[in-house]
Amino acid sequence: MNEKQKCCIIIFDEMSLSCQIQYNKKEDYVEGVGKNGSSPEIVDHTNVFMVQGIYSRWKQPEIGLNVIATVCDQGGSNQAAINSLLKDTDEIFKRKGKENKLFGFLVNDQEIVALKEFTFYIERLAVGLACRIAKWDHIKCLYYLDSEEDERICPKLTDRHILKERINKMKVSTCMQVFSYQVGSLMKGIAMWGAPDKTMLDETALDTAELILFLDKLFDSLNANSKTGPTTKLLKGGVTENSPHESFWRMAIETIQTMKFYSVQKQSLVTVPSLKNLIHTLKGFIYLKHVLLNKYNFKFILTRFFNQDPLENFFSYIRSHGVRNVSPGPTHFIR
Repeated sequence: MNEKQKCCIIIFDEMSLSCQIQYNKKEDYVEGVGKNGSSPEIVDHTNVFMVQGIYSRWKQPEIGLNVIATVCDQGGSNQAAINSLLKDTDEIFKRKGKENKLFGFLVNDQEIVALKEFTFYIERLAVGLACRIAKWDHIKCLYYLDSEEDERICPKLTDRHILKERINKMKVSTCMQVFSYQVGSLMKGIAMWGAPDKTMLDETALDTAELILFLDKLFDSLNANSKTGPTTKLLKGGVTENSPHESFWRMAIETIQTMKFYSVQKQSLVTVPSLKNLIHTLKGFIYLKHVLLNKYNFKFILTRFFNQDPLENFFSYIRSHGVRNVSPGPTHFIR
């Protein structure tokens, strides 16, 4: 493997396990009991780490790899681990009497950028500085209008995308199908044409449509899987020195910094970790763009490689191995 082929990320996450104990006669030990400190404890979860190439498509650990970044979700233990590594790096620079100008953390003198998996859970979103409000009710209204027609324009939308009690909040594909160019452009068109009665979308839905179109572009920029994208969707192509990704990400950071969620319970605007972490991830991609293009001589960067999909696929395989088991025990996981 050359230096570019060794470039990789580390993705990690937790998987819940049911508490089960079983004696392994062949190995002569009890499965389902772990040691965290001085005393044994019943195992109820497992931490899984996976190494994935970002230049070549492979998913296996090897000696001598160039770890560029880590990717994890917003789980408490994951964030605690990252914060501890960042703190240790700060201490290294303090002991040397130098300013820490790194974006990531150091491991064996190698900088690793911590990226965070993101998913939007939105009911009402307000864009504060621009005084614009996006409402989930507009998306519901569009869905009901489209469902009345035999030839639907947005056939992928179902109750599982729209109705709060039926939405699968862990499926990114559900989120992407709602916040898509097709949905946003249709809503914008209907709102601009004018509503003949109150059952239709009025001009207030323009803000929601603009948010959907913005998120569609954001998803494209973070999900590039080919060197070049369609002429109408350049952000779906790989990141290069002259591609529009960096300028879009800088604009997106400014936009997201103005956003707040509206809490129905508190009747006020609130900030949520998702937005802060998304800004951090966008800054991380801008930082990594220059590292990979200049230091490692990448011709282009495929952002789809910087996610937890391989790990989620692995978890899905474990849960479906043999028989469907949404909560496998330690023995099921090991074997």
